[in-house]
Amino acid sequence: MPETKADIVMKIYMIPLGPVQSNMYLAEAQDAFFIVDPSCPSDAVTGEVRERFLAQGPSAVFITHAHFDHMYFMEQWKEEYPDTPLYMSAKDAKLLKDPDHNCSSLTFRGRSFEDVTSDIMAVDGKFIAGDSRSGVKTTIYSTPGHTSGSCSILLEEYSGDKVTDRALFTGDALFCGSVGRCDFETGSESEMRQSVAFFASLPKDLRVYPGHGPSTDIGSEIRHNPFF
Repeated sequence: MPETKADIVMKIYMIPLGPVQSNMYLAEAQDAFFIVDPSCPSDAVTGEVRERFLAQGPSAVFITHAHFDHMYFMEQWKEEYPDTPLYMSAKDAKLLKDPDHNCSSLTFRGRSFEDVTSDIMAVDGKFIAGDSRSGVKTTIYSTPGHTSGSCSILLEEYSGDKVTDRALFTGDALFCGSVGRCDFETGSESEMRQSVAFFASLPKDLRVYPGHGPSTDIGSEIRHNPFF
């Protein structure tokens, strides 16, 4: 399970798994761990980070949107780490129970999901660990289009009251060279266009970690993504 970059403060591990190779991310910052899109079980965390991770577990689990391939193991994570908050947009909660709406019916086995989540907007602008002297702050952006509740999660690592590193997790709102489909339940092409315009307004050097495929940055997408 390789790191995306070895020379940055925040360590981000990408774990692709499943029928459509969804990316689960493990972000390590300021001695805390964060899961984005729990599409893999906890034993998928391997390599040199495993011992550190198992010693403390995740401080929070985030779900970018309520499609099965991005939350398949969310109930297992909640069972293993019952004190760890699990966040998802309340707008997507209605997709959880219906296999057609959470897209699991597209696979060999449709399923429903238990609502074990808290509204992700509750942590918008909050320090999810520590404080500005040494901590991790979350900013939650509403980026609908793929689903009405699709969110992009900005994690910023602070040290000495300064941002030392940051990363944006976009789920299926923004990919390297593309954007998510808009023809699923609660999807909207007009909302996706608005989300793309928002992404284009972000700093060009901001690193982007999408729900499928390789990482990128905003500047590269402005230059090369045909949807921009």
